[in-house]
Amino acid sequence: MVDFLEQEIAQRRRKRVFPPNEQLGLSPGTIKRVVEQLQDWYLFGIDEDLNGRMFEAFLAATMRGQDLGQYFTPRSIVKLITRLANLEASRDRIERVLDACCGTGGFLIEALTDMRRQIYDNTSLTKSERKKLLDEVANQAIFGIDAGRDLPIARIARINMYLHGDGGSRVYMTDGLRPTPEPSGADSLEVRQEVGELRTLLQDGTRFNAVLTNPPFSMDYSANVPEEKEVLVKYDLASYGGKRRSALRSLGGHGPGEMADVVI
Repeated sequence: MVDFLEQEIAQRRRKRVFPPNEQLGLSPGTIKRVVEQLQDWYLFGIDEDLNGRMFEAFLAATMRGQDLGQYFTPRSIVKLITRLANLEASRDRIERVLDACCGTGGFLIEALTDMRRQIYDNTSLTKSERKKLLDEVANQAIFGIDAGRDLPIARIARINMYLHGDGGSRVYMTDGLRPTPEPSGADSLEVRQEVGELRTLLQDGTRFNAVLTNPPFSMDYSANVPEEKEVLVKYDLASYGGKRRSALRSLGGHGPGEMADVVI
Protein backbone atom coordinates (compact mmCIF):
# COMPACT_ATOMS: atom_id res chain seq x y z
CA MET A 1 0.00 0.00 0.00
CA VAL A 2 2.82 2.44 0.86
CA ASP A 3 4.53 1.77 -2.48
CA PHE A 4 1.23 2.29 -4.31
CA LEU A 5 0.67 5.65 -2.59
CA GLU A 6 4.19 6.76 -3.47
CA GLN A 7 3.53 5.89 -7.12
CA GLU A 8 0.29 7.90 -7.04
CA ILE A 9 2.16 10.89 -5.58
CA ALA A 10 4.93 10.63 -8.20
CA GLN A 11 2.29 10.56 -10.95
CA ARG A 12 0.59 13.68 -9.47
CA ARG A 13 -2.62 11.75 -8.78
CA ARG A 14 -2.43 12.28 -5.03
CA LYS A 15 -0.87 14.72 -2.62
CA ARG A 16 1.33 13.58 0.22
CA VAL A 17 -0.09 13.02 3.68
CA PHE A 18 2.84 11.55 5.62
CA PRO A 19 6.53 12.42 5.15
CA PRO A 20 8.56 9.69 3.37
CA ASN A 21 9.68 6.87 5.67
CA GLU A 22 7.75 8.31 8.62
CA GLN A 23 7.11 5.82 11.42
CA LEU A 24 4.66 5.89 14.31
CA GLY A 25 6.45 6.46 17.60
CA LEU A 26 4.21 4.19 19.69
CA SER A 27 5.32 2.04 22.57
CA PRO A 28 4.61 -1.72 22.46
CA GLY A 29 2.10 -1.26 25.29
CA THR A 30 0.16 1.37 23.34
CA ILE A 31 0.10 -0.78 20.20
CA LYS A 32 -1.16 -3.76 22.25
CA ARG A 33 -3.96 -1.65 23.71
CA VAL A 34 -5.01 -0.33 20.29
CA VAL A 35 -5.08 -3.85 18.82
CA GLU A 36 -7.17 -5.10 21.75
CA GLN A 37 -9.73 -2.36 21.14
CA LEU A 38 -9.93 -2.73 17.35
CA GLN A 39 -9.22 -6.40 16.59
CA ASP A 40 -12.89 -7.42 16.56
CA TRP A 41 -13.92 -4.71 14.10
CA TYR A 42 -13.71 -5.07 10.32
CA LEU A 43 -12.79 -1.47 9.47
CA PHE A 44 -12.51 -2.11 5.72
CA GLY A 45 -16.19 -3.03 5.67
CA ILE A 46 -17.56 0.31 6.87
CA ASP A 47 -18.68 3.01 4.44
CA GLU A 48 -16.90 6.24 3.60
CA ASP A 49 -19.18 8.45 5.68
CA LEU A 50 -18.64 6.43 8.85
CA ASN A 51 -14.89 6.34 8.19
CA GLY A 52 -14.90 10.12 7.94
CA ARG A 53 -17.01 10.58 11.06
CA MET A 54 -14.62 8.40 13.05
CA PHE A 55 -11.70 10.54 11.89
CA GLU A 56 -13.54 13.75 12.76
CA ALA A 57 -14.24 12.39 16.25
CA PHE A 58 -10.50 11.74 16.59
CA LEU A 59 -9.75 15.31 15.48
CA ALA A 60 -12.23 16.71 17.98
CA ALA A 61 -10.46 14.88 20.79
CA THR A 62 -6.89 15.74 19.79
CA MET A 63 -6.68 19.02 17.86
CA ARG A 64 -9.24 21.50 19.08
CA GLY A 65 -8.72 24.12 21.71
CA GLN A 66 -6.78 27.23 22.55
CA ASP A 67 -3.45 25.44 23.02
CA LEU A 68 -3.41 24.33 19.38
CA GLY A 69 -5.20 27.40 18.04
CA GLN A 70 -7.78 25.29 16.20
CA TYR A 71 -11.48 26.06 16.46
CA PHE A 72 -13.41 24.33 13.72
CA THR A 73 -16.80 25.36 12.33
CA PRO A 74 -19.67 23.33 13.87
CA ARG A 75 -21.02 20.66 11.52
CA SER A 76 -24.53 22.15 11.59
CA ILE A 77 -23.19 25.52 10.37
CA VAL A 78 -21.14 23.83 7.64
CA LYS A 79 -24.26 22.01 6.41
CA LEU A 80 -26.33 25.22 6.44
CA ILE A 81 -23.76 27.24 4.49
CA THR A 82 -23.31 24.47 1.92
CA ARG A 83 -27.06 24.30 1.35
CA LEU A 84 -27.22 28.08 0.91
CA ALA A 85 -24.57 27.83 -1.81
CA ASN A 86 -26.96 25.66 -3.85
CA LEU A 87 -24.12 23.82 -5.61
CA GLU A 88 -24.84 22.03 -8.88
CA ALA A 89 -23.54 18.68 -10.08
CA SER A 90 -25.23 17.38 -13.20
CA ARG A 91 -24.56 16.16 -16.70
CA ASP A 92 -24.57 19.78 -17.93
CA ARG A 93 -22.64 21.49 -15.14
CA ILE A 94 -20.15 20.62 -12.40
CA GLU A 95 -19.46 23.65 -10.24
CA ARG A 96 -16.05 24.27 -8.69
CA VAL A 97 -15.84 24.94 -4.96
CA LEU A 98 -13.01 26.53 -2.96
CA ASP A 99 -12.24 26.92 0.73
CA ALA A 100 -9.07 29.02 0.89
CA CYS A 101 -8.84 28.56 4.68
CA CYS A 102 -9.93 24.93 4.65
CA GLY A 103 -8.62 23.69 7.99
CA THR A 104 -9.31 19.96 8.20
CA GLY A 105 -11.71 20.07 5.25
CA GLY A 106 -15.19 20.36 6.77
CA PHE A 107 -16.64 22.57 4.01
CA LEU A 108 -14.89 20.57 1.29
CA ILE A 109 -16.33 17.30 2.53
CA GLU A 110 -19.84 18.69 2.86
CA ALA A 111 -19.64 20.12 -0.67
CA LEU A 112 -18.35 16.78 -1.92
CA THR A 113 -21.19 14.93 -0.17
CA ASP A 114 -23.86 17.32 -1.46
CA MET A 115 -22.66 17.14 -5.08
CA ARG A 116 -22.26 13.38 -5.03
CA ARG A 117 -25.77 12.99 -3.64
CA GLN A 118 -27.13 14.91 -6.62
CA ILE A 119 -25.34 12.54 -9.00
CA TYR A 120 -26.52 9.40 -7.20
CA ASP A 121 -30.11 10.69 -7.15
CA ASN A 122 -30.11 11.55 -10.86
CA THR A 123 -31.85 8.51 -12.37
CA SER A 124 -31.36 9.78 -15.93
CA LEU A 125 -27.60 9.11 -15.79
CA THR A 126 -26.11 5.93 -17.20
CA LYS A 127 -23.67 3.93 -15.08
CA SER A 128 -20.69 5.22 -17.07
CA GLU A 129 -21.93 8.82 -16.90
CA ARG A 130 -22.38 8.57 -13.14
CA LYS A 131 -18.89 7.15 -12.68
CA LYS A 132 -17.35 9.92 -14.81
CA LEU A 133 -19.20 12.69 -12.97
CA LEU A 134 -18.32 11.28 -9.55
CA ASP A 135 -14.65 11.21 -10.53
CA GLU A 136 -14.82 14.78 -11.82
CA VAL A 137 -16.41 16.04 -8.61
CA ALA A 138 -13.89 14.24 -6.39
CA ASN A 139 -10.74 15.16 -8.29
CA GLN A 140 -11.46 18.34 -10.28
CA ALA A 141 -14.20 20.30 -8.50
CA ILE A 142 -13.26 20.56 -4.81
CA PHE A 143 -10.29 22.83 -3.92
CA GLY A 144 -8.79 23.58 -0.52
CA ILE A 145 -5.95 25.81 0.70
CA ASP A 146 -4.49 26.12 4.19
CA ALA A 147 -1.43 27.99 5.44
CA GLY A 148 -0.77 25.92 8.57
CA ARG A 149 2.75 24.48 8.71
CA ASP A 150 3.74 23.96 12.34
CA LEU A 151 0.76 21.66 12.30
CA PRO A 152 0.35 20.68 8.61
CA ILE A 153 -3.41 21.18 8.45
CA ALA A 154 -3.55 20.72 4.66
CA ARG A 155 -2.25 17.18 5.04
CA ILE A 156 -4.83 16.45 7.72
CA ALA A 157 -7.51 17.75 5.33
CA ARG A 158 -6.21 15.32 2.71
CA ILE A 159 -6.59 12.40 5.11
CA ASN A 160 -10.12 13.53 5.86
CA MET A 161 -10.91 13.77 2.16
CA TYR A 162 -9.41 10.34 1.42
CA LEU A 163 -11.58 8.79 4.12
CA HIS A 164 -14.65 10.40 2.59
CA GLY A 165 -13.87 8.94 -0.84
CA ASP A 166 -11.93 11.79 -2.46
CA GLY A 167 -8.31 11.70 -3.56
CA GLY A 168 -7.50 14.95 -1.78
CA SER A 169 -5.57 15.89 -4.90
CA ARG A 170 -6.70 19.53 -4.85
CA VAL A 171 -5.75 20.48 -1.29
CA TYR A 172 -2.72 22.80 -1.16
CA MET A 173 -0.42 24.07 1.59
CA THR A 174 -0.01 27.81 1.00
CA ASP A 175 -1.46 31.14 2.14
CA GLY A 176 -4.79 31.77 0.44
CA LEU A 177 -4.54 35.48 1.25
CA ARG A 178 -1.61 36.02 -1.12
CA PRO A 179 -2.71 37.37 -4.52
CA THR A 180 -0.57 34.77 -6.29
CA PRO A 181 0.07 31.43 -4.56
CA GLU A 182 3.73 31.14 -3.59
CA PRO A 183 5.57 28.53 -1.50
CA SER A 184 7.33 29.41 1.73
CA GLY A 185 11.11 29.46 1.79
CA ALA A 186 10.99 26.59 4.28
CA ASP A 187 8.86 24.35 2.06
CA SER A 188 10.15 21.10 0.64
CA LEU A 189 10.59 20.64 -3.12
CA GLU A 190 7.41 18.59 -3.23
CA VAL A 191 5.33 21.32 -1.56
CA ARG A 192 6.87 23.90 -3.91
CA GLN A 193 5.77 21.81 -6.88
CA GLU A 194 2.25 21.50 -5.45
CA VAL A 195 1.97 25.27 -4.97
CA GLY A 196 3.32 25.75 -8.49
CA GLU A 197 0.54 23.47 -9.74
CA LEU A 198 -2.07 25.67 -8.05
CA ARG A 199 -0.48 28.86 -9.41
CA THR A 200 -0.50 27.41 -12.93
CA LEU A 201 -4.16 26.41 -12.64
CA LEU A 202 -5.15 29.93 -11.59
CA GLN A 203 -3.00 31.58 -14.25
CA ASP A 204 -4.54 29.30 -16.87
CA GLY A 205 -8.00 30.53 -15.98
CA THR A 206 -9.33 28.17 -13.33
CA ARG A 207 -12.20 29.92 -11.57
CA PHE A 208 -14.63 28.94 -8.83
CA ASN A 209 -18.39 29.06 -8.70
CA ALA A 210 -18.54 29.22 -4.91
CA VAL A 211 -16.23 29.89 -1.99
CA LEU A 212 -17.35 28.30 1.27
CA THR A 213 -15.18 29.27 4.22
CA ASN A 214 -14.84 30.39 7.80
CA PRO A 215 -11.67 32.55 7.72
CA PRO A 216 -9.26 32.29 10.65
CA PHE A 217 -9.10 35.19 13.08
CA SER A 218 -5.87 34.34 14.87
CA MET A 219 -3.19 35.01 12.26
CA ASP A 220 -0.52 37.71 12.55
CA TYR A 221 0.94 39.55 9.56
CA SER A 222 3.97 41.83 9.82
CA ALA A 223 5.47 44.19 7.24
CA ASN A 224 8.91 43.00 8.41
CA VAL A 225 8.30 39.63 6.75
CA PRO A 226 8.33 40.01 2.93
CA GLU A 227 5.66 37.40 2.14
CA GLU A 228 3.41 38.76 4.91
CA LYS A 229 3.96 42.35 3.74
CA GLU A 230 2.62 41.29 0.34
CA VAL A 231 -0.65 40.40 2.05
CA LEU A 232 -0.78 43.60 4.11
CA VAL A 233 -0.42 45.94 1.14
CA LYS A 234 -3.02 44.03 -0.87
CA TYR A 235 -5.97 44.62 1.45
CA ASP A 236 -7.58 47.86 2.65
CA LEU A 237 -7.83 46.61 6.23
CA ALA A 238 -4.11 47.26 6.73
CA SER A 239 -4.68 50.99 6.18
CA TYR A 240 -8.15 51.32 7.70
CA GLY A 241 -8.84 54.80 9.05
CA GLY A 242 -6.08 56.35 6.97
CA LYS A 243 -3.29 54.82 9.05
CA ARG A 244 -0.92 52.30 7.52
CA ARG A 245 -0.25 49.48 9.98
CA SER A 246 3.08 47.66 10.17
CA ALA A 247 1.39 44.59 11.66
CA LEU A 248 -2.12 43.21 11.68
CA ARG A 249 -4.00 40.47 13.46
CA SER A 250 -7.29 38.85 12.48
CA LEU A 251 -7.20 39.61 8.76
CA GLY A 252 -10.25 38.09 7.08
CA GLY A 253 -10.99 37.38 3.42
CA HIS A 254 -8.86 35.66 0.80
CA GLY A 255 -7.46 36.36 -2.64
CA PRO A 256 -8.94 33.42 -4.60
CA GLY A 257 -12.41 34.50 -3.48
CA GLU A 258 -12.09 37.29 -6.01
CA MET A 259 -12.36 34.59 -8.70
CA ALA A 260 -15.67 33.14 -7.53
CA ASP A 261 -19.32 33.73 -8.41
CA VAL A 262 -20.53 33.28 -4.84
CA VAL A 263 -18.65 33.76 -1.57
CA ILE A 264 -20.31 32.47 1.60
